[in-house]
Amino acid sequence: MTSGGLRLYETWGLRVESEVPVPEWAGFERPAGGGMPDVRISLGADAGRAEPPARATTELRDGEALLAFPSAGWYRVTGGERIEVTPARGVAGRETRLFLLGSAWGALCYQRGILPLHAAVVEAEGGAIALCGPSGSGKSTLAAALSRLGHRILGDDLCRAGPDGEGRAVVWPGTARLKLWNEALAALGWEKEGLERDHVRHEKFHVPLRPNGVPEPVPLRAVHLLEWGDERRERLQGREALRRFVAAATYRPDLIAGPAQVEAQWRLCLELVRQVPVHVLSRPRDFEEGERVARRLSRAAGRSE
Repeated sequence: MTSGGLRLYETWGLRVESEVPVPEWAGFERPAGGGMPDVRISLGADAGRAEPPARATTELRDGEALLAFPSAGWYRVTGGERIEVTPARGVAGRETRLFLLGSAWGALCYQRGILPLHAAVVEAEGGAIALCGPSGSGKSTLAAALSRLGHRILGDDLCRAGPDGEGRAVVWPGTARLKLWNEALAALGWEKEGLERDHVRHEKFHVPLRPNGVPEPVPLRAVHLLEWGDERRERLQGREALRRFVAAATYRPDLIAGPAQVEAQWRLCLELVRQVPVHVLSRPRDFEEGERVARRLSRAAGRSE
């Protein structure tokens, strides 16, 4: 992988200067100049030369995270300001970006003291609702069903959430794509032909979306913690809301280094839970039922519950 020249992106409330082209951020690309970047993404000196790592590893040091992935290469994340990407020999750009926009970016967020929310986020009534849960909980599928009802998707899988300059709970629009299983595409009536397969999970496909292009944050109106089971929607309160929100919405907790970062994440989560209603949303593991659940959730969002 070679550098295509420096690019400047405004995303997640940050100015990012990158030697690595990021098509997923195309809507956030800006002309060069206009001040110092908050984050720099660079290519390592040995990019594209070394054999892939033998196994996935995560090493956290003081202010630094060293990540390795057999299907991609190496990532050095330093001080919340820099990500050095060293792709292994023969690795394509999409594999490099998969871990750049996932694990490496998550480590950078923890170093900066910002919250990388493990959620799909859709716009609703001038605000946003976050669908949180671990991998396999159906975040992207439910977001796709909501998009068919006219809700704009603001981000998939990972987005930044936290207080804006006035202390209000907001989310920043993120990557313009969805990752959907073959069964989900079929249930939604979407064709998989021409879609890019996920190189790790071959029955999962990347569905490109029209880039948002708007870096401004959107008020967060509600959080839904997704579960499989009998259909129910229940609002949580107090400590239970905080505990379950942290459990469902924390992205790769093994990337959190030390007590200071742990404290920062809990503080950010507490501020969100104080301002934003948190619900458990349970529904059957049945793709055919997805649209009905989405319609109920859409109506609830319109009532700002």
